[in-house]
Amino acid sequence: MIEAYGPPRAYSARSVERAIGEYSRAIKSNSAIGINAGNIMLGLTQIRQMRVENSITTTATVTATTLLQYDDPSAGWPIDREGSNVGTDSDIEFWGPLRNRTIVDSLGGISCLPELLQKFYESKGEECSMIEAAIKTSRKAFVNGCVIDSALDHNCVREAHNVRLQVQVDENRNIGQSYSPVYKDFFGKVVVFFEHKLNNKRWPLVLVNVYAVRLVNSIPAINNGQMKPMVVHLADVKELVGLVKSDATINTITTTATTYVVWPELNRGPKLSLGSLADL
Repeated sequence: MIEAYGPPRAYSARSVERAIGEYSRAIKSNSAIGINAGNIMLGLTQIRQMRVENSITTTATVTATTLLQYDDPSAGWPIDREGSNVGTDSDIEFWGPLRNRTIVDSLGGISCLPELLQKFYESKGEECSMIEAAIKTSRKAFVNGCVIDSALDHNCVREAHNVRLQVQVDENRNIGQSYSPVYKDFFGKVVVFFEHKLNNKRWPLVLVNVYAVRLVNSIPAINNGQMKPMVVHLADVKELVGLVKSDATINTITTTATTYVVWPELNRGPKLSLGSLADL
């Protein structure tokens, strides 16, 4: 049979059946199945093309660029209700080494980046029916005079990846009333910094695990084990913070550990408007 027809992989239907299974599992729409399938095919084609291009270079996923700056009109910035860009006065940069990846790659155990990106762009009023698969990741960022690390692929002992965020949320989200934007403070661990292109703009973004935080004697303390992944603009990262663990003995047998969030302006800066995971 092989002599007559050639290698089985040349005429086997297994690869086609696997592709059909991949598409059928990815299609979620019940009303626009054809459009959904078309978008999935385009997305998979983009990812495949990018991986082929990356494999041509000897360094695979490492790019020659070691610095990304965002002080030009091509950078993407949030827009307020008056139509003005927010955060353009921020001094922010991505520092290399930079790597080419895709939004379907698992980053620090987080594999829902496409959904997080769509949610971010929708919150900024950006049209995002077709999201580009390619991203460029960075281990470090320079934010307003401070160098912040990311937790992904970082072997440094110094934990310089916990940050304070100031994110715009809907104050009326949980009560079903009209949209009312308000800025609230959050704390989280930077998973990775990355640049993503949408609508001819270069967006400097951050994938962060936001901590659930409560106040203990007016000091933010982390609820251990409660985190929520989120994509934010790099301008929403305000400063580097530290985590300090304190053990307290309730009785001779039980000891509880509380992790406090501290930073230089804790007692001197403006009062926090602390947000919760339910606000995000």
